[in-house]
Amino acid sequence: MSKLADEMFFLLKETFPHTKIQKEYTIRHAGAVLYVDFFLPLFLIAIEVHGRQHDVFVEHFHGDAWGWKKHKRRDRIKEEWADLNSITYVIIREEDKPKTKEEMLRRCGSGEF
Repeated sequence: MSKLADEMFFLLKETFPHTKIQKEYTIRHAGAVLYVDFFLPLFLIAIEVHGRQHDVFVEHFHGDAWGWKKHKRRDRIKEEWADLNSITYVIIREEDKPKTKEEMLRRCGSGEF
């Protein structure tokens, strides 16, 4: 996991201290087997930590234009899976990452857990 993902995991543990947080949760949807960075089954919240490779082509991650398209498709499949299963889907990026428990609660929903 990335440094940002590790940082968010520790903030999630602080924010939801008595809640099971599954790392790299396996999902199956649209013929694909994919992983969500974090899943909180009690609250039906899936959290994805997105580095810049989710927004722009990065040769190291994608290889070529086809790899970039496949990467974007996987992101869409995860969002579709969450929507079809009534799961709150949260995307966290470096530039807008939550820094406090209160900010994490707001990102994950109403904050009334």
